[in-house]
Amino acid sequence: MGNLYRYSAISTKLRAMRRQLIPDSAFRELAHCGTVPDIIRSLEEYPQYQEIFLSVDPETLHRDELERLLLTDQYADFLRLYRFADGAQRKCLDLELMRFETVLLKRCLRCLFGQLPALDLSHFHDFFLRHGNIDFSRVTAAKSFDEFTEALHGSRYATAFQALSGNTKVQLLDCETALDIWHFRTVWHIAQQGLSKEDAAFFCQMKGAQIDLLNLQWIRRAKLYYHMTAEQIRPLLIPLRGRLRRGELEHFLSTDTEAAFLSALHDSAYRREAAALSSDIPDMEVLCNTVLDHLCRLAIKKEPYSCAVIFEYLRAREEEIKRIISVTEAVRYGLSPEETVSDILKLDHRRSFA
Repeated sequence: MGNLYRYSAISTKLRAMRRQLIPDSAFRELAHCGTVPDIIRSLEEYPQYQEIFLSVDPETLHRDELERLLLTDQYADFLRLYRFADGAQRKCLDLELMRFETVLLKRCLRCLFGQLPALDLSHFHDFFLRHGNIDFSRVTAAKSFDEFTEALHGSRYATAFQALSGNTKVQLLDCETALDIWHFRTVWHIAQQGLSKEDAAFFCQMKGAQIDLLNLQWIRRAKLYYHMTAEQIRPLLIPLRGRLRRGELEHFLSTDTEAAFLSALHDSAYRREAAALSSDIPDMEVLCNTVLDHLCRLAIKKEPYSCAVIFEYLRAREEEIKRIISVTEAVRYGLSPEETVSDILKLDHRRSFA
């Protein structure tokens, strides 16, 4: 009963926000748009996207600007939810905020190592400075990895790259791996210490599945494309586990062919979910999303008034942003509607296993 009182208001608000999201059927229609301006005009039919495209010329809108507009709207959405939430719910949102921070830090690292123009994160500056003590104006201005880490001094990410100190040949992969390991360890610990028993159990179940499948995705990619050995791969894995047992993970590391990896997957703790995918060769990103979506649905069915409603909405909102960017780029480069639906939006890759 306590959860009912605690989550009743925010659950009602999230259900209303959920109804405004773009359904799969509408994304199929967007895939049939002939031009990027056609997509923008279609998006403007949805109330949540009318305002953000008001000052935009659809004829000249490029990907960077589209991403900036959509990310700004996503964080504004998050901020509205954060202001509405009570203290206990904000503890859940703080964990999601750390994931947002990690995503932005990775984008900054890619610009730094790729010598790309710095990201414009001015819209997010005050919020992230106040909540995570991250000065993104200094982070984006960094011209070297040393300057990047120096810009994080005083923030909770000050120790995230300690393992790389003294390394004169730091690469992007090293940085992203260190950041991922730090992030998952930190949020796992915070959840277990700061959330209620029920909320912590759900959060760690979700993160555990995500960690498992990210590790499997990297093992597969490292073996298939880079021909790395188990000894080379093991230090790059996130040192936490969800449903996978240690022996199962070692079995994946020992596989030496794609067929052996897929056989191990269909014998693993995720065999049921893998079998539900329409492709004989599972897309690991689709598999991960399928598992996390299923866990959210089960948790909400069991306890409709819990932190699961928060994480389910935020996942759906982020997926919507990714799909809008993907379908826009697919149309820009002339992919057929069928290719866009199947290969880019991946709407035909899932079957229910519930």
